[in-house]
Order: sequence, then C-alpha cells, then structure tokens
Amino acid sequence: MRQSLVLGAFSGLALVSSTAAVSQPALDVERPVATVFQPFQQLPEGEVMMIRIAAPENEAFFAELEIVPTDAVEFEWQCGETIRARLNSNELRREGSRYVMPISISANDEQTMMLRWRPENRAYAEPGRCDLLLDIRLLDGAGATLAEETDLPVALQVVADTALSIAGTSGALNADRTFAFVDFGELETGETAYILFGAQANTDVDFTIESENDGAMVSLEDEAHRISYSATFDGSPLLLSSGETIRRRPAPTLDGSQYRLDIQIGNVAGAFAGRYQDNITVEMVAQ
Repeated sequence: MRQSLVLGAFSGLALVSSTAAVSQPALDVERPVATVFQPFQQLPEGEVMMIRIAAPENEAFFAELEIVPTDAVEFEWQCGETIRARLNSNELRREGSRYVMPISISANDEQTMMLRWRPENRAYAEPGRCDLLLDIRLLDGAGATLAEETDLPVALQVVADTALSIAGTSGALNADRTFAFVDFGELETGETAYILFGAQANTDVDFTIESENDGAMVSLEDEAHRISYSATFDGSPLLLSSGETIRRRPAPTLDGSQYRLDIQIGNVAGAFAGRYQDNITVEMVAQ
C-alpha cells in the first residue's frame, strides 16, 4: 500500500490522503450441470465443476481456496432423505465442514481445476431437483476474503426409477433375479404355486402380465393338448388370455414392496400324459 501527501499552494494547509488501487485475484466458477440420480441404480460419478483463479496483474499470488456449504454444517443434498456429497479431488483436503487448498500462482498466470461432487450413499428420493449450495472463497493469510462466489448450486436431478426382481418362488428348480422355472411335478387339479417379485420405484408403476399361451400350459409333445390355469397378482385376478395391466405404488423405501403372482392349475382330468409348459412375462413400467 502506497500513501502520498499533497500540499496545496493556497492559503492554509490542506492534507489529502489517497490509497493506490490494489489489484485483486479473479475467481470464476462454472456451475456444473445437474447430476442424474437414480435411487435404485449404481451411484453416479457426478458432473464437473470448473474453477478458474487468475493472479493479479504483475504480482504473484498466494492464498487459500476454501469451499464450505452455504448455511449448513455438512455437504449434503436434502431430497426427502439425506444424500451425502463427496468431493472427488486429490488437490483439496477435508477439514471439518470445509475443503481447503493452498493456492500459489505466478504473476499474470492462472490456475484451473475440475471438481466432481459425487453422491456418497443410496437413498430413496422422489423425482425432482435437490440443490447443494456452496460458498467458494479465496482467503489471504489472515483469513480475510479476497474473492468469493456464494450460493452456488450443485444440483442433483432425481429421475423416475424402478427395479424389478424375483425375490422367491415355490417349487423352483432354477431361479435368479430375472428368471424362475417353477416345477409342479405331477399335475393335480387345483395345485398352486407362486412367484414373489421385489419391486422398487419412486413413482406409480404399471405391471403388465402376459402369458405366452393365453393362460394355458401346452403339451411339449402336441400343442393341441392344453391345461388351463388361473392366476392372481397381488390378489387381483388376471385375464391372461388378453394380457393384464395392474397399477401399484411400491413403498417409498429402498426396499420397496413385494408382490405375489399366484397360479392355480385347472382341471387335469382326462389330460394326455406328458410335459406341459407356459411362459409368463411380468414387466414393470414407471408412470
């Protein structure tokens, strides 16, 4: 800082104090696009936030970059449930409720860094946008603010999401999360079996249940021989000859809800001996 005294050539003595303008560093932050968050899928990597710091003209620059949550204690998105935010960066270190990094830039030079804010945990969330607000500052050695950007939003865009899996069966010889083979053994009139589905969604869903043979098990030796069966889904009777759509809303948790597909064999009296089979497809679509 440079000060000057100016003496006026007129009656009396005038003392004027002036301060030379001090060049300040430049801090520019490019806001990232919203990170797409699907509650029932793998966690996303997060979108890039660009930060550019330029040294003052003709002067080297030393400072500390500080990132803190605006009006909050933790780096979190509040999307109904809390989703913790983690900064993916090898340059900044975590100190309590802030991230910091020493900055050293030569005169007339600049430094650019790319930061990613990644969701750290899965959580149930309704479709919509959640913002994590940040304050980003350059601090001098005494902790005074040299430049800052405040209330910067890092957005998490929660989209409609679903997940459907097979959670269990009765009499299953082979089963995984997407396929089950149910063996009735020797067919008897009125015999029953079920398939249990695990459904997760953050919106209403339509279940479409279709039978390849319109609600009948067909002989593998002669397709003319058929054994009809009936079915219900979550207690609702199904008209398998034309396909059926049933709307539900799974529980608003990561575990969701379970729904049963119950099958009951019709009259087998007089049926030809042999193996009979049908394929049922269950599809869940977000609404």
